[in-house]
Amino acid sequence: MSQPSLDLFAALQAALKPQYRLERELGRGGMGVVFRATDTTLDRPVAIKVVHPELATHPAITRRFLSEARTIARLRHPNIVAVHTAGTAGGLLYYVMDEVAGESLRQRLEHEGRLPAAEVARTVSDMAAALDAAGRAGVVHRDVKPENVLLDKATGRAMLADFGIARAMAPEGSGSTTGQGVAVGTPTYMSPEQAAGEEIDNRSDLYALGVVAYEMLAGHPPFQGSNRIVVSKHLAERPAAIDRVRTDCPAPLAGAVMKALEKQPGERWQTGEELREALAGERPTPNRSRNRRRGLLTAGAVALAALGAGVGLARRTPGPPEGVNPRHSILVLPFDNLRGDQSVEWLRDGSVSMLGLNLSQWNDLTVVDHERVHDLLDQHSLKPGDDVGLDLARRLARDAGVWTVVLGDFTQAGDSLHLVARVFDVANGARVDVARVDDRPGEDLRPLFDELAAKLLDLSGAPNEIRVDLARSTTQSLEAYRAYLRGVEQLNHWDLVGAQRELKRAVAIDSSFGLAYYKLALTRGWMAGVDDSLGDQAIVRATAHSRNLPAHERAVINAYRAFNSGEYAAARALYQQLLARDPADADAWYGLGEAWFHDTTGFDQAPAWTRAIRAFKRTLALDPEYALAYDHVQSMLGVAASPQPFYALVGADSFAITKSTVGRSLVDSAALAASIGRARAEALVTARSWVASQPTTLRAHGAMVDAYLASSNYNAALGEVDRYRQSAPIHPELPFVVARIHFAAGEVARAADQLRTALDTVAPQDFRPYQGTPTVVRDIAAAANVFAYQGDLS
Repeated sequence: MSQPSLDLFAALQAALKPQYRLERELGRGGMGVVFRATDTTLDRPVAIKVVHPELATHPAITRRFLSEARTIARLRHPNIVAVHTAGTAGGLLYYVMDEVAGESLRQRLEHEGRLPAAEVARTVSDMAAALDAAGRAGVVHRDVKPENVLLDKATGRAMLADFGIARAMAPEGSGSTTGQGVAVGTPTYMSPEQAAGEEIDNRSDLYALGVVAYEMLAGHPPFQGSNRIVVSKHLAERPAAIDRVRTDCPAPLAGAVMKALEKQPGERWQTGEELREALAGERPTPNRSRNRRRGLLTAGAVALAALGAGVGLARRTPGPPEGVNPRHSILVLPFDNLRGDQSVEWLRDGSVSMLGLNLSQWNDLTVVDHERVHDLLDQHSLKPGDDVGLDLARRLARDAGVWTVVLGDFTQAGDSLHLVARVFDVANGARVDVARVDDRPGEDLRPLFDELAAKLLDLSGAPNEIRVDLARSTTQSLEAYRAYLRGVEQLNHWDLVGAQRELKRAVAIDSSFGLAYYKLALTRGWMAGVDDSLGDQAIVRATAHSRNLPAHERAVINAYRAFNSGEYAAARALYQQLLARDPADADAWYGLGEAWFHDTTGFDQAPAWTRAIRAFKRTLALDPEYALAYDHVQSMLGVAASPQPFYALVGADSFAITKSTVGRSLVDSAALAASIGRARAEALVTARSWVASQPTTLRAHGAMVDAYLASSNYNAALGEVDRYRQSAPIHPELPFVVARIHFAAGEVARAADQLRTALDTVAPQDFRPYQGTPTVVRDIAAAANVFAYQGDLS
């Protein structure tokens, strides 16, 4: 066990002796750690789950946990892991349950993959029985997933564990949702109503069981991708029929699983017993099996089967809403370089930028922009050069909310370039058209993409007067444009130094390149903040040279210019206009949050901070890897988590000022203490989400360190540094982070020794890739405090 685990083991043993004797750790998860122990009074093995201490800092959480535990303890069923007792001891929340000798369903899936249909049916039947008993008792599990299904080796039974824990650990006042506006539970297994944060009942658990059953049969869940994408699919997309994924799946089992996955609760099995009867063949199930659609049926049955097949197809490939023209929204994916000619390799990614900007000239066409395409590829662990087939392309398009997708390729032959763009309908996968361009363009290849874009616009129904001229709207210099593309690529990889270098090169070549100035302004804002002369000059020049850009790009530039100039009300209005056109624009939500966060008008900033944190959380709901949004949320929570906060966190996402203009306290001490505990717990939850989405990013782990330090949990902070070291390359900032932890713990000499070693071994050039990153600057600057405290000013 790691040192934090050993510390927890020792603390729990001290709190529970002599009743229980702890033996070893059995497992751990996001909520807590499970230890095997012996009940010394009854001389029997038990399992004890202890909640992570940092999650149990608020009295309301303790009350809710114990209330849930009392309810679960009343459940007695062969397929439910019995809870014997629960309580608090030594500041730790815990409950004692039966030890189940065997493995979890997750462990079985990891080493077996797909499971035999007969085993799936038995396991699902056991789980349905457990959920039926819980439903009759008015208990909703909320987190049915393979990790919470235990397979008893002795009896062969499947048993359900961890009832009510997800809800108990939710921040105060959140109801069915977390403080981040995200439903309590695990996104992969959430019902649509749970994902939407609505009130749920036992039918939500039956949907989750349907997801688990699908995974057991298929070897993967029905929906995969980032949390945001999975939640979106649970809300709007029907999974592929399981009997098409697993052709040997018996009809009763396939029908039972697919009915459990119906979007509307009223269309699912209403009780666990109904599901068990269907599995046993005692209740009719929807028949979607492939064999029943093959035509060896009566004429009437053939007609019904055809209708069923049509419904099945519609569910597998949903189309746009009624009245929406599918050709009015489009995703262009990176083109393939068929001959691998390195002289034109830049066109792989360049095709997305060039066609996207040209297509955006028509305001009625929704185009997935260059940066969003990168996000979509990243979420599927793809790079611009990776092969993307039609099935995956359609999935990416649905993730982006568009109904036309373009796959293309290019071939260099001598001094000629051959471009092909194949246009597909997302709903049915049919090829709509093919556009080809052949020419001898000379050095500048962009006119060929102008011609290709014009053909795509014609297909979309754009008016003839739409003018397509990429050089006119961006830069006449191909060299400047390619430098711009390299800069955008560096931004997508969060290499701010590299991005700044390439974008400076682009505007040095063409001083009228508005789009490059805009990206340079953004880069400087992220490196140096809003009070930066280079960034100020860049956004002014971006605005001055934006007149030929598409309307969306002009609007984005104008919104950022207003923000950068301190015209926060105007910036908010402009970002809200962007959101009115596209409510799923994560960048616009982030910009709106920034415009509230930085508006220091008036003494009381709490209302502005409330709007800011909600906008940033909306950003994260749309893009769970948006590091800057995490930064801002953690910054605000850090203020509320300090010992004497100027702003108190009220509920999950609201702030209130704590002192009047004359310094009089506006919040009583008990309420202030509760607010501080709430902010510290929320900071840990948010930091955990950040680490989960970007496990190799030091800034994410740094947020965990800050959250632990706010609670004076120095061992946990050091443990977080160790976890980062195990999952990512050595970072030159790490010794400075460790020194900061020791200094915060009052271990000044250890902090100084750590820093002296670091200064002897870490070279200045090691920091070059991280130049300007705020956390690097902060942690290095903190070293001066350590030496000053020791009186070492040399």
